[in-house]
Amino acid sequence: MIARFKSEDALANSESCLDLRYHLVALSHMVSRLDRFHSSLVEAILSLPWVMAEPTFVKSYISFIGVLASARPEYSNAVLERLISGLTYRKIAASLRIG
Repeated sequence: MIARFKSEDALANSESCLDLRYHLVALSHMVSRLDRFHSSLVEAILSLPWVMAEPTFVKSYISFIGVLASARPEYSNAVLERLISGLTYRKIAASLRIG
């Protein structure tokens, strides 16, 4: 399952987006069981480029991380870091470095 979330084209098309969304919804119902043993899975989910995904996926993603942060406080820092970095528009930042 980790490989699905880590794939370069994980959110490249509607079908893969829908597949990952279903996984997120299912994981949202089991988030209290995601202990440190599952940290690789959680990190893979948090590292998804969620900002540029389809609106239905974004809604499920935000719901998942909200449940994750409240049910498993040990992931709160990682959630906040990813949310903040996800809001950074990287193309502008990259073009500023070129000049």
